[in-house]
Amino acid sequence: MLAAVGYPVAELLHPLIADAVHLPSLLTEAGQAPTVVNGGLAALFFKFSLTLVFVTVGMLGRTYEIEMDSLRQRNNFVQKDAKAQPFPSDLGFDPLRLYAKSSPEQRKTMAEKELNNGRLAMLAFTLYPLIEFASKQPLVQLSIKTVAAVADVDVDVDVDVE
Repeated sequence: MLAAVGYPVAELLHPLIADAVHLPSLLTEAGQAPTVVNGGLAALFFKFSLTLVFVTVGMLGRTYEIEMDSLRQRNNFVQKDAKAQPFPSDLGFDPLRLYAKSSPEQRKTMAEKELNNGRLAMLAFTLYPLIEFASKQPLVQLSIKTVAAVADVDVDVDVDVE
């Protein structure tokens, strides 16, 4: 779900951070985050191909390890009984103890809400590059113009890529 927020934030902050550390911006010429649709990933792949392959394989291996470990019955932070773990993805992270204090019906509702929010975030993250491809403008610039149009305010905003 953080990716749905991180995509537009990257378009907004990446040029500033890259300029601050004296590195080239990896955004496209239009200021869009690099994706397969706008061709930005192809340019990045040739620059960092070997590193990208190793990082991707490492991330996939770590993800596999985490998922396989979550299937193993064990004690976790919330429940001390290893057999009471209801879902393989329940890693027991509940710092505010909201899940531990809730009833079974509330737990089911919370799980359904989390699934729905995750699905909505995946749809949003999938649509971001398609929206940018169709409009040929960065998502951040489109968002500011849309909010200004709804609020009936004149805003002339150009995202500075350089």
